Amino acid sequence: MKKKSNKKRISKKGLPPGSSVYIGTERSHETGIELISYDCESIHVDKQFDLNNLSTIDPTKNHWFNINAIHEVDVVDQICKYFGVHPLTIEDLLNTFQRPKSDEFDNYIFFTLKMLELKHDGVFLNVDDEQVSFILGKNFVLSFQEKPGDVFDLIRDRLEDKTKKVRQKGADYLTFALLDVIVDTYLELLESFNAKTEDTELKILETPRDEHLQIIQDIKYELINLRKHIYPTKEAVYKILRSDSGLINKDNFKYFNDLQDHIEQVIENVDIMRELNANQRDMYLSMISLKTNKVMEFLTIITSIFIPITFIVGVYGMNFEHMPELKYEYAYPITWGVMIVMVVSMVLWFKKRKWL
Repeated sequence: MKKKSNKKRISKKGLPPGSSVYIGTERSHETGIELISYDCESIHVDKQFDLNNLSTIDPTKNHWFNINAIHEVDVVDQICKYFGVHPLTIEDLLNTFQRPKSDEFDNYIFFTLKMLELKHDGVFLNVDDEQVSFILGKNFVLSFQEKPGDVFDLIRDRLEDKTKKVRQKGADYLTFALLDVIVDTYLELLESFNAKTEDTELKILETPRDEHLQIIQDIKYELINLRKHIYPTKEAVYKILRSDSGLINKDNFKYFNDLQDHIEQVIENVDIMRELNANQRDMYLSMISLKTNKVMEFLTIITSIFIPITFIVGVYGMNFEHMPELKYEYAYPITWGVMIVMVVSMVLWFKKRKWL
């Protein structure tokens, strides 16, 4: 069944706006900062970047900083202050309960959304959500994750190939590519839910069981959560499309338009899956009702067959002294014959009426 989230909300009552307070799951893993610096001709990857070397980075290249430990508030503060990130943005990226959104500032664009991972325990599908935030500057992208591990390996591989667009274009295109990979995982999740739904439906049609209803309810819960994460993501992308910031090249707006189309496709699929889920729940209840009705129908037919036999047995089971049939030599076999004929006749009649 569904496991409750272990994320903890921390009260910020009384604190001024822009306070740097981490809100989320307690974590203790080591801070990891990956820096990929690149241009059309060269690329340099530093998997354990030292923040003390921030002042040495080449301003003529594009830079992608990937920080996988937002629970380390001091680290987040240091790198954000170096790039001139507003305290309100820092507050948002430290809050893992923050709904997907985008904000435009003078020197950067902030975007936060959920990166989702599907986990299968053999029966139920569970989606683990992790907040990922991006800050797009003139020639840099900062990505903040809750923990190590992500879905960006494909982008890293493409960065290694200087013929790929992500190497030829600027930081804005890199931001699009990272967002696009996350949205693509949403579609993969829905495909898994669709496969699970179809498999469950076949099992329900064969033999409905209690665990099938639990699976249906589990999928319903996950789809609600998925919808909660995706709808505001669409609004955030739309806000970027209306941006007049010079941080996004006009030629790259078409890619963000394509990203919005993908999100709309995900939303449509979620709505379809929710409708299928509701129909499947109704089908389960109908199959249970049908199964019960068939059992009751069978028992009713058996009862109908034995009622006249029971009547005959009851009549001749009475202890009256004067019952002429009891002294008749062939009374016993005749009684059996009558009962057998009645049973066969009723069975044939039920078959003719297609009740059997």
